[in-house]
Amino acid sequence: MICVMRHAMRRRTFFLLSLTALCLASAATLPAQNDTVIENDQVRVLKVPVEAHQKTKLHEHKVNRVMIYLQPGKQDINYQDGKKAVLQFKAGEALWSPASGMHIAEITSDNPVTIMEIELKKPAASTKMANSALDPLKVDPKHYKVDLRTIRFAWSGSRSGRTRLRRCTSIR
Repeated sequence: MICVMRHAMRRRTFFLLSLTALCLASAATLPAQNDTVIENDQVRVLKVPVEAHQKTKLHEHKVNRVMIYLQPGKQDINYQDGKKAVLQFKAGEALWSPASGMHIAEITSDNPVTIMEIELKKPAASTKMANSALDPLKVDPKHYKVDLRTIRFAWSGSRSGRTRLRRCTSIR
């Protein structure tokens, strides 16, 4: 009876070790997974390792992104409508990537590249500056007024090392 139990345990152990080895071997051949670094309602930051000469599946990006390439390289992008784009980037270079249609991308340089993708989830606010409550002209107009007719500025840079004073008038 003890021999039968030992034999069954050995078979079970061998099966589990084989299964583990198979999982590890298949994981080594799978493409690298994206790591989400930050995600909230406004932005998602992904760390994306990309192998050289490995094409992506057909996909699209529905939001604008900033791409920061951690290694130098070259990337071909083939759009479904037939358009092609070639990106050449330096290590640490940040590039704007607007939302785009269906495409397949491939790193065509010889080394793998890691890309930090910053996806902007919300549209940008208007380009007008909001009036700040800290603006002294708005907070206390009785004590602060703008009446700029003359401005003075000083700099040192002459050979004698003296500070020079320059006056400009009628700045509006």
